[in-house]
Amino acid sequence: MIKKFFCLLGMFFIFSGCATINIPHYIKEEYSYKKKFDADYEIVRKQIKNILQSLHWEIEGEVEPSVFETVKDIVHPENQQTLIFSKVRQSGFFVGSQYARVNVFLRGYKKEWTEIEIRYVSIFSIVFQRFTKYRQDRLVQKVFTQMQKNLMALPDTDGHLSP
Repeated sequence: MIKKFFCLLGMFFIFSGCATINIPHYIKEEYSYKKKFDADYEIVRKQIKNILQSLHWEIEGEVEPSVFETVKDIVHPENQQTLIFSKVRQSGFFVGSQYARVNVFLRGYKKEWTEIEIRYVSIFSIVFQRFTKYRQDRLVQKVFTQMQKNLMALPDTDGHLSP
């Protein structure tokens, strides 16, 4: 009798774990990380894509951020901006699965500096619960540190490496 109970209970957990998790493309600004870099927008844009790919985040696409939110500070014709979406990353665990996505906003201001804004969301799903997390300090620190290193290694306009 007890064997049947545990067998049925085990079957219940096995079959009830199948669920669809929807991770939005756009992540709200509530928990964003921002940092400004003294570099041209196009250079930062290329570098951020390389950094994300080196950290095993696949790029799903790029869009104009005004599609998702009101843009208040990009009015000068030389200013540029884009929103980069990563693909959803899935990690399986014994008791559940984790799904994560990254949004990267780039805002270039008059070819003087570029702001990087990173937004992160992950959902950890177990049988009847979901836990949402919007912070990932380690990932963001890695991205910002690698960006700083990459920009320092680029030659300046005279062809010399930056100090």
